[in-house]
Amino acid sequence: MKNLLLIFLCVIVIGGLLLIAVLSLIAGTGESQKKGLEQAFGEFLSSQVTFQKLNHFNIIPQLTIDISGLNATPNVGSGFLTADRVAFSFNAADLLFKKGRLLDFTIENLKIASTTFSNYPAQYDYIKIFPESGDVKAHMGAIGSYGSVPVTFSVDVGHSQNAMPTYYFEDHNPLKFTMGKSEIVGDFAPFDANKMVFKNLRLTRGDEKCDLPAENRLSWENFRDQILPKLTETEMKNQKLDTVCQTFKSYAL
Repeated sequence: MKNLLLIFLCVIVIGGLLLIAVLSLIAGTGESQKKGLEQAFGEFLSSQVTFQKLNHFNIIPQLTIDISGLNATPNVGSGFLTADRVAFSFNAADLLFKKGRLLDFTIENLKIASTTFSNYPAQYDYIKIFPESGDVKAHMGAIGSYGSVPVTFSVDVGHSQNAMPTYYFEDHNPLKFTMGKSEIVGDFAPFDANKMVFKNLRLTRGDEKCDLPAENRLSWENFRDQILPKLTETEMKNQKLDTVCQTFKSYAL
């Protein structure tokens, strides 16, 4: 029995070492790794994707990807998406057990053409996770423009208390979104009935405000495809907020 147990343990150890060795061979910044990641990004974005440079690709102990010069053109339709840099990192164990926790997430100088990817052209100086600092909670934040209107957003995220903290979305995450003179605050709920939704939103612009129910719910798709374009239009044309409020009431769940 002891011999069988010893053999079993040896098999596990040797198997683990072989797995680490194989994963080490897969990692790297060579042309084969670059092409494989371009294909993976392409499938995710339904696009033809190229990178100027694969800066870093590691699997153990963290899955880390850092690329420069991303360029994506959609397989169907027109437009483009580019970014100067995309970098993110997971603990391998968190990824294996589908915990959805990030060590790092950064996109720099993201540009999105209108049509396939977006109703209006968009540009973001950055989209990234910021660690907790003093009274400021850990959050994912961005600054940029949508159409010709400046935008910012911030969504609070949970985080572990480790020396190397991981960041994750909770069931409800306070958010603040500004577009021009308009402001939306509420909660981002990414796991609501397996859908991404916004809850209990309040929309204001100076003295104007939408007369919305205290409890409301809007799907991510309706926010992206209906509310965001309408809000952009009212900001660009200096229209009153009423039309956005009516659209919101039409699509709120």
